[in-house]
Amino acid sequence: MTVLLAVRSKSMKDYQIPRFLVFLLFYLLILVGNIIIITVVVVDPKRHKPMYFFLTNLSVLDILFTTTTIPKMLAMFLVDAKTISFQACFLQMYSFHGLTVTEALILVVMSYDR
Repeated sequence: MTVLLAVRSKSMKDYQIPRFLVFLLFYLLILVGNIIIITVVVVDPKRHKPMYFFLTNLSVLDILFTTTTIPKMLAMFLVDAKTISFQACFLQMYSFHGLTVTEALILVVMSYDR
């Protein structure tokens, strides 16, 4: 029993910076990938068709999705305050669910278009 107590396992607090860096990298990749999609569709005149218009909207929605949750999570990785106010939680939840409904509607319209 004393041997188990002497061996200290790393707590989750020891991994805060690596988790922050991993999620920041994923967040930046999501932003860059979606911005590239938006840029290609806007710049190329051959891609000014309804399907590409909807793909652009889905890319914008993906940027908004990740921006509603990831920045707060990244901030929580860096500071000791692990709470969120009711108003901020409600706004985050409202935004997330509103974007979910919007994405579902765009997917329905895309399927009808095809």
